[in-house]
Amino acid sequence: MLRPRIIPVLQLCDGRLVKTRKFKAPSYVGDPLNAVRIFNEKRVDELIIIDITPNRFSRSPNINLLRHIFSECEMPVTYGGGVCGFDMASKIFHLGCEKIIFNTAFYNDLECIEKVVANFGSQAVSISLDYRYSFLRKEKFYKNSGQKVVQLSLVEIIDRINRVNAGELVLNSIDNDGSFKGYDYSLLKKIKQEVNIPIVLLGGCNQSSTSREAVDHGAHSVAASSRFIYHGPHNAILIKYERF
Repeated sequence: MLRPRIIPVLQLCDGRLVKTRKFKAPSYVGDPLNAVRIFNEKRVDELIIIDITPNRFSRSPNINLLRHIFSECEMPVTYGGGVCGFDMASKIFHLGCEKIIFNTAFYNDLECIEKVVANFGSQAVSISLDYRYSFLRKEKFYKNSGQKVVQLSLVEIIDRINRVNAGELVLNSIDNDGSFKGYDYSLLKKIKQEVNIPIVLLGGCNQSSTSREAVDHGAHSVAASSRFIYHGPHNAILIKYERF
């Protein structure tokens, strides 16, 4: 099994580097290529790039931009956003991407993911569960960048995860996104005994969050965005990397 990683996450919207809060209101924070070059210098473990451009499924991912970004990456890179169909996934892998994160396709086209696993291996596939809690603290799952509720229970979702034989699971807290609240461990506690793959936590990382704490709760690795993009009490933009 892979060693625990600390993974920066970059969000793209119309080719620009942005940062959201609770999956809404993307704010421009810079040029993605410059961010990649900084993370190269910092020798990061891995990089996750997620395209949240509206209508990306109908428009398909920006292949030219991804080609430029992947060519700059000196670390393993994972991509998610607008990947629908095996042919599109195959094209992105051949650009230099090592892993694809599936969210919407996990609910809409499980056969596509199974075909990707069969052709590229389990290690090339990550499933992202984007979730938030109801007033009564019941987990609700979403697709399309948090825009649509998924009408599946946690038990049904776990069954799909085990069926598809993915190599990794990302638990992405919508309510904690960009909040600096710290990681949510509640869903992790429910799911860690039910799936036999590494689990990565994303959403809410703050200065008091530690990878050791996450591992102690059952996570394999952690990912973060705001912590690596913002600096100081006024959230000045400063691309940085630290092991925590």
